Amino acid sequence: NVAVALALASGARAGRGVDFAGNITVAKAQCLVAHGYGDFGIVRAWHSYGAFDEDAPSAVAALWSGGFASVDVYLFPCPTKNAFTQVREMVGNLSARGVRYGNVWLDIEEDPSTGCGWSANKSANCEVMALLAQAINATGIPWGTYASTYEWTTVMGAACVVPLAIQHRLWYPHYQKPADPSFDDFVPFGGWTHPFTKQYADTDGGVCIGGQADLNWRP
Repeated sequence: NVAVALALASGARAGRGVDFAGNITVAKAQCLVAHGYGDFGIVRAWHSYGAFDEDAPSAVAALWSGGFASVDVYLFPCPTKNAFTQVREMVGNLSARGVRYGNVWLDIEEDPSTGCGWSANKSANCEVMALLAQAINATGIPWGTYASTYEWTTVMGAACVVPLAIQHRLWYPHYQKPADPSFDDFVPFGGWTHPFTKQYADTDGGVCIGGQADLNWRP
């Protein structure tokens, strides 16, 4: 159950980590740890077309077995589907499979899946975000939002502030050359004034999992 997942999960860890979608072997997780990216991992647990990611349980387990210090999951919502149903089904599936995880991240960006695109009405999209925030907050699981200035403005509009969301953590992407694992570049948006995690590169360089992992940092 959810209580078990929360009780077993470790707290958020500082340092460097990865996020990815799909499966991973224990050996590849060990490789990431050996290269200094094992402080935290974040795995997709909900597809953008509105369904549970069946790879998530084994991927999360592989990270733990490979030596990761903490493991979170992310939910890529389908905005045309009920927010509470999506959260309930993702959390229920994770619980039923005994998945041990810490935080849930709401992945807010343009949705490429058929039938799941965000509306042209940004005010309506902001309302959907508020419902997603209510849905995940109601579970009692620690959570946050993944969003960039560009995606938030494109999807929600620059004026959108979701009070419940800004009470929780922000994970934002920004790729620079050279890669910069710091918050020196951060510009407040959406009501957030301080980030929690930065996705600073969109590939691991193919060292461990074929370039499919994004690299992240948190102080």
